[in-house]
Amino acid sequence: MKVVLRYPLLFLLVLVHPANVSAQTGEGPVHSGYNIQAAYNLPLVVINTNGQEIPDEPRIQAEMRIIDNGTGNLNKQFDTPNVYDGYISIERRGESSSGFPKKSYSLELQLEDGSNNNVSIMGFPEENDFVLYAPYSDKTFMRNVLVYSLYLQMDHWAPGCRFVEVLLNGDYRGIYVLMEKIKRDENRVDIDKIEDADVTDPEITGGYIMRRDKTNGMEPYEYWKSPVEQVYYEPLTYQYFDPDYYELNEAQRTYIRGYMQEFDEMMSGPDFDDPDFGYRSWIDVGSFIDMMIINEFSKGLDAYMFSTYFFKQNDADGGKLFAGPPWDYNISLYNVNYGWDNNIPYVHSWVYDNWSRVYWWARLMEDEDFEWEVLCRWEELRHGILSNEYLEAFIDNTATYLGAAVSRNFTKFPILGTYVWPNYEWPNTYHEELVNMKNWIEGRLHWIDGEWGGVCEYVGDDAEVIAPDAAAGVVLRVRPNPTDMRDVIAELKNAEGDSPVRVDLFDVNGALVYSGEFDVPAGGYAAIRLPDLSSLPDGIYFFRVSGDRGVLATERIVKQGR
Repeated sequence: MKVVLRYPLLFLLVLVHPANVSAQTGEGPVHSGYNIQAAYNLPLVVINTNGQEIPDEPRIQAEMRIIDNGTGNLNKQFDTPNVYDGYISIERRGESSSGFPKKSYSLELQLEDGSNNNVSIMGFPEENDFVLYAPYSDKTFMRNVLVYSLYLQMDHWAPGCRFVEVLLNGDYRGIYVLMEKIKRDENRVDIDKIEDADVTDPEITGGYIMRRDKTNGMEPYEYWKSPVEQVYYEPLTYQYFDPDYYELNEAQRTYIRGYMQEFDEMMSGPDFDDPDFGYRSWIDVGSFIDMMIINEFSKGLDAYMFSTYFFKQNDADGGKLFAGPPWDYNISLYNVNYGWDNNIPYVHSWVYDNWSRVYWWARLMEDEDFEWEVLCRWEELRHGILSNEYLEAFIDNTATYLGAAVSRNFTKFPILGTYVWPNYEWPNTYHEELVNMKNWIEGRLHWIDGEWGGVCEYVGDDAEVIAPDAAAGVVLRVRPNPTDMRDVIAELKNAEGDSPVRVDLFDVNGALVYSGEFDVPAGGYAAIRLPDLSSLPDGIYFFRVSGDRGVLATERIVKQGR
């Protein structure tokens, strides 16, 4: 199978000159006696703070030059800066990562007088706010870049990324990712910007970017707790983000708090799936489906809990609530060694139904139509950007692009083979880091396929993925699976003309342990609830449905938790 990486401009990583692809393993210097501060294969960011320390806040003004002599050419500190040569404001960023010797920074491009300098750098659209992210515990350097790239290719905005190398006050600081900051902008989160005078409809209705995140260091009035008793978990705490608390007037704060209260009331109410007034009239369903798939694929500890962003359109533009953009996936994709109670490090089990997550997805998955849309979207993506071949090629080509910079980074920070929070494993080479992540991804995809795959039909590279219909045959899905067998539901679709159906359950030795007959209503759909079978021993069982046409469908069930 030929793999074609359709990277958009923001993720063009594959055009690499052979001179720059040596030393991919991170096992030593590129050449004996090589001066690591002499020349760099990645674009070079040179920052001079003129003797000032960079604080957490407030930002200080500094000078920044960016040198990129093009693919196949090295970049040197005193080359002519051909990307940017000017002022920035800069401050440290990060919470869990703040203790790492390699720091992340927030940047704002400025003119000398401190005003915004909106220009295009590194192929990004014109803007001034960026993040200089320091991959440290993520020794592959690429977890954030991978996730953002995937979400962007799902046809949503995600932060654009560029790998760079950094010199800070003459000190080499290794591989960084220059990325766009989440904000309202026509080239970022494209929603209306609210002015102070916007206090009536429709102007007051949007746009707003909000998030759920840690509240450490925040004043109590900068966030609020939902007054709604939610259907799952404890009431959510929401934060103003863009505009933040100080940029909104009281009428606007009152509006968005009231909107989110009404949304929670709808989502926690009995009619959340009403076709006219339920969730479909409130949310952009596609963004919620794709955010769920991204979170479940990457299986981060913080998914649906921290760094969870969402935004509301102006009512004049539709007024929908969108999930995303994605942010902060360095503690995912097998780079986490805690959260065992929620099975986070393992390839199996879901994240969305864990305690203390944003409950919206657990609620949405109660609706059969939403669930089927998720399954069909999964099937579509598995034939594209979530295929094993595509993901492996992305990782390999990114590693090739990083090239000799990998060795320089690990010469500066010799952490290969050393535990850095929250590593699950810490192999001795960069190659093994990549292999570990690839193996975990393969296992995760395989597990999700067992839960979501094979239900919707995929027809060719250029055809859409369709939900099963009468021509696609009978479809059976048993849930939950694995199960303790106390309350098992078997969903049967396309069984028109097969009523009644016979349900048989066999153990792994072929012995019949349960049998029953059930009617299938007109339309061919039935939700068959089995009796309490929790007394059965733990193990593997085979579920079979038969009708007038013989065996209609089978499914394997894992019984656990007797």
